[in-house]
Amino acid sequence: MAGVVLLAACNGGSAAPGVASLGSTTTINAATAAAAGGGGVNLQKAYTEELAYSECMRKHGEPNYPDPVLKDHNLQTGGGNIDQNSPTYVKANSTCKKLVPDGGPPTAAQMQQAVAAALKHAECMRAHGVADFPDPVVSGDGVSIRIPFNNSPQFQAAQKTCQKLAPMAAPG
Repeated sequence: MAGVVLLAACNGGSAAPGVASLGSTTTINAATAAAAGGGGVNLQKAYTEELAYSECMRKHGEPNYPDPVLKDHNLQTGGGNIDQNSPTYVKANSTCKKLVPDGGPPTAAQMQQAVAAALKHAECMRAHGVADFPDPVVSGDGVSIRIPFNNSPQFQAAQKTCQKLAPMAAPG
């Protein structure tokens, strides 16, 4: 998912909140994407596109590039521990990125932009009364944001004000 962070939310009393990541592994959950404002996500379509991308990556020099996994309304994609800066990876990605609507895995510059955008959004939410709004978590070459579902008027008002800064998007 090129240069995008998907904000994740969970329903009130359910288990741990959903998490969306960006970078080496990306997880998309249709329910949490919709709750976070990402709209409808066609996971089957996204799976098919990511599968074609994975097959292309293997065909063009990355034999260990993993297939996506679609299970229990979650789609996990990504290159795992593959060096995304290697010449082989860069060439394969350049050839294959046309197969996914968002252009495949992000570049380092796109990751920096995503982190900066996620931080601005978090700062805005806190500045507008949501004191416990979390910062994004950066690990390796991934970014995730854990947002518990909050339907309070204060949260909704802050979200409306800060929405323009939210680095959220969903494929499909």
